Amino acid sequence: MRRDIVLRFGLFVLIFYLLTIIITQFFNIGIQELRYFVQGFGILAPIVYTFLIFLGLSVPLNPISDFLLINLGVLMFPPYVAIIATFIAHSLSIVVNYYIGKRFGKKVLQKVITPQSAAYLDKYLQKLTIKKLFIIRFIVPIATVFGADVVSYVSGMKNLPFLKYFLVSIIPWTVLSIIYYTTSSYLLNISVFLYFIPVAFIVGIPLLGLYFYKIRKK
Repeated sequence: MRRDIVLRFGLFVLIFYLLTIIITQFFNIGIQELRYFVQGFGILAPIVYTFLIFLGLSVPLNPISDFLLINLGVLMFPPYVAIIATFIAHSLSIVVNYYIGKRFGKKVLQKVITPQSAAYLDKYLQKLTIKKLFIIRFIVPIATVFGADVVSYVSGMKNLPFLKYFLVSIIPWTVLSIIYYTTSSYLLNISVFLYFIPVAFIVGIPLLGLYFYKIRKK
């Protein structure tokens, strides 16, 4: 049963990423095209940027990658504007995705996996706690593994207490946003080739920590 779930999950991830690549190539969206698009809204550009981040976290197969959006924030806005825009987008996606998962998550799963697999997944779903969610939020690739905020969908399915869920979700993401936008903006003023370094640390350090934790646990 476990092997069946892993195979289905792996196949789903593979198909998802292939579709994402195809859609991205079809729309041919790059950082410059995105920058011109957002700048075209003038004074409303931060609002448009906020909306794009929200869509990136809430709409699967979004042709605009999260990597492009966070870089766009560094290139276009002062750090405080990008941080506020990201905070609003994160807050909206955390709330919306939670209630989507709570309302529709299990119904959708029941249609795509067998009852035995659903029962197996439900057992693992019960292991998700507020403490574990807080840690997961710092591991950026897991938090948005499908291009959308899957962790929030799962939290809704688990029916975690909403206020605690919201706080342990928004606090890590806000901390990461502050670190990223302030350091990246500072490095951008030194050299255009340096501003991507913070995202490498933000993504890499938690993954390394998780890796060594797994090794130690064995």
